Amino acid sequence: MKKIALLISTALLLTSASSLSAASGAFGAYVGVSVDGGSATIYEAYQAGTDLTDFEGAALGSVNVGGNISFSTAEVLTYKNGGSNVNGAQLNYRIYETTTGTPSDFTTTGISFGADATFTSLAGFEYTNSGDQRWTGLTDGVINIANGLIAGDYSVEVFWSATTDSDGPHFINDGGNNYTGTFSVTPVPEPGTYALIAGLLSLSYIAVRRRS
Repeated sequence: MKKIALLISTALLLTSASSLSAASGAFGAYVGVSVDGGSATIYEAYQAGTDLTDFEGAALGSVNVGGNISFSTAEVLTYKNGGSNVNGAQLNYRIYETTTGTPSDFTTTGISFGADATFTSLAGFEYTNSGDQRWTGLTDGVINIANGLIAGDYSVEVFWSATTDSDGPHFINDGGNNYTGTFSVTPVPEPGTYALIAGLLSLSYIAVRRRS
């Protein structure tokens, strides 16, 4: 029994040591969101000590039907220590109506290689460790996640991934729960509505002039 227990203990120690000395990994992830062509807001998946807004639970904005709420950039930070090579990074996302929609399959878009250390992340941190890498910018360009959607409230679920030569994929996915933000698409007022508003404003202006 003692011999079996010793063998089990040794196996557990080797497994622990192997996981601690992983040849590669991912340690930071970000996505930029812009609304109707405005400047991008950078959201983070996780990274302690930043001032960025967490993507999880974030209200990303609201646009009219036919408007543009976009992923303008994305970033994954990875490391390698010589035992494996990171050879790609991806942003994975899916969109569904918040209350009644059924989540679809994820769409995957590539994230371009940015730089080996030394580099500065989208969070403004500088990294100098040998083996650290920055993957940044979407290979498919700006992605309008409101494209073709009717009026309603939507959820967009994301996770980030990195592929390697020999370690298999690395995921930044909140332990498999992924990260979910929300946005709204609102109806475009009918032309008659604009005319009604203009008429009410004119009547208000006349009333104010008469009082004065």
